[in-house]
Amino acid sequence: MNKVEIKERIKTEIAKTESLIIECKYLTNATSPDCAIDHSLRMEKLNEDEFTLKTLRKSEQKLINLNTVLNQLDREKFGLCQKCQSPIPFQRILIRPESLRCVNCSD
Repeated sequence: MNKVEIKERIKTEIAKTESLIIECKYLTNATSPDCAIDHSLRMEKLNEDEFTLKTLRKSEQKLINLNTVLNQLDREKFGLCQKCQSPIPFQRILIRPESLRCVNCSD
C-alpha cells in the first residue's frame, strides 16, 4: 500500500471538505427566510437551507473521519476495517479516503 499517495489524497480531500464546510456555513447564514418576498420563495429558501445543513453535517463528519484516517496512517492497523478487521482494498481508500470500514461493514 502506497501510504504517500494515500496521505496526499487525504490532504486534498481535507482541503476540499474544509472549503465546502465554509461555503455551507456562509450559505445558511447568507439570508434569512423571513426576507423572502412571498410564501413560495420562503419555502424554497427553507428547503435549500435544509439541504445545505445536511451537506454541512455530512461534510463535518467526513472531515472528522479524514483526520482520523490521517492520524492512523502510520499505525500498524491502518487499512483494516474498524468493525471486522479485514483489509480495506487500496482502491477504496483512494476513492473514499475517509472510509473506516470495508464495503461489507459500511453503513
